[in-house]
Amino acid sequence: MTYQTLNAAFFGSFSTSYNLTNGVVKFQHAYCEPSFASVEVFNSIRHRSSVALKKFNSPSEMLDVVSNWSDIDVLVVAGFSYRLPMEVIRRFKWVINMHPGDLFTNRGATPLANDILRKNLFFTSSLHVIDSERLDSGPFISSARFTARYDQTYLDNQTRLDNFGGLLLVEALSRISSGSDLGASHWTPMPGSYQPRVPVETMVRMVSAKSLNDFLAENQNLLFQPA
Repeated sequence: MTYQTLNAAFFGSFSTSYNLTNGVVKFQHAYCEPSFASVEVFNSIRHRSSVALKKFNSPSEMLDVVSNWSDIDVLVVAGFSYRLPMEVIRRFKWVINMHPGDLFTNRGATPLANDILRKNLFFTSSLHVIDSERLDSGPFISSARFTARYDQTYLDNQTRLDNFGGLLLVEALSRISSGSDLGASHWTPMPGSYQPRVPVETMVRMVSAKSLNDFLAENQNLLFQPA
């Protein structure tokens, strides 16, 4: 089996759905739950996507859809707000999470935003296997990091994370399709690595700012202070 014939599906955020499905990764199905995307934004992205981009309205709908799939080998998850139950995980040979943060130090639902509020110099994209319902805990596959661009927007940096993660994902899918060892290894997160979810109102301000520098200048009170 080659990567071109490996059947993969994607569950994730609306922006990552668009970035990945129009990049180097090919999916048979792509679903998102665009929690803070308007209907207009979702529709504009859906019509430009190279694969039919759909959305889930509830976790029960996700279960119904997955129960009808018999030909999907790999499920890729990125920025997806529904926690996957074992009933879903067991249906695939592989479930891979593309985490937009350093797994060892920055776990949780909003890693990029947490990196920004800490004014970190680098942003990281990580891959790991999902083999249980525990959040950000499965065997580590690979990671890549790049210099943070605070002169650009949140979505500019998110797109760069998606591009780096997409390249890592292609390598992982190629290994799976060729029968090679994925090289996933067990790991131990650093104490305090699980980060709190950034509030929606803060996320909206961060995403809509003309640059991350502008956001930080206007929201100094939100920055995490070093211990």
